[in-house]
Amino acid sequence: MLKQQQTIKRRVILGHWHPHGIQRHDDVEPAPVDHGIKFVRVDLDSKPEIEPHIRNIGDTTRWTTIGTNGTVIHTVEHVLATLNGYGIDNLIIELDANEPPVGDGSALPYVKLVKQAASSRRKASARSFGRRKRYTSRWATRWRWWCRATRCGSVARSITASRTGCAVPEPRHRAGHVETQISPARTFALYEEVQYLIDHGLIKGGSLENAVLIRNETILATEPLRFRDEFVRHKILDVLGDIVLLGRPLAAHIITIRARPFL
Repeated sequence: MLKQQQTIKRRVILGHWHPHGIQRHDDVEPAPVDHGIKFVRVDLDSKPEIEPHIRNIGDTTRWTTIGTNGTVIHTVEHVLATLNGYGIDNLIIELDANEPPVGDGSALPYVKLVKQAASSRRKASARSFGRRKRYTSRWATRWRWWCRATRCGSVARSITASRTGCAVPEPRHRAGHVETQISPARTFALYEEVQYLIDHGLIKGGSLENAVLIRNETILATEPLRFRDEFVRHKILDVLGDIVLLGRPLAAHIITIRARPFL
């Protein structure tokens, strides 16, 4: 199955809203046909380039990390989910730190940037990857989870999380749906996990400005939940971003329960 390749029309700035108070100047630029999506660490002398691909996956304890030759980039799933939702295939993302700005913990800032840059279709096509048979993955821990991918008849990343019916629809409706129903969902964490995460250096700079905290039946956040099932929607957001690591558009329907970073 084929889809038309896309990039953006103009260069845009990704920074200036980093929650740590750091002035950021991360740039997003159009890329030619068949270039793919590439991250560039411009804060390092060698300016290493890292492709978000399954062969470059690093730590997935709490987020998706990619890396090559000792250089890593953390928390790429939110920006990748946005690019996936808008069908962007070719892009250069220049970062001056080891992660994209996290904003408010959702993908809304990236949606605004993509809309500002506007997408541009190219004449070349991208061949999609499709499941010929049903695939099921399970991970047996105290947080038991599973993911199932089945064949889909079109170039789609249709995703259903848990049993709520919250899903990413077919391509012709996907961008608008991702913008309004998926991208606003914020990162969340359990209160009991916080000390463990701090001890392991996993939430440096984290606060209620960029995540929702759950303590028993209480929600700790700077604003009310944006959706009744906001946490489920955020898991869909993460899965949508991790799919990009396959390296090709995916034609499949995915059902996942308690999804973890990278599937």
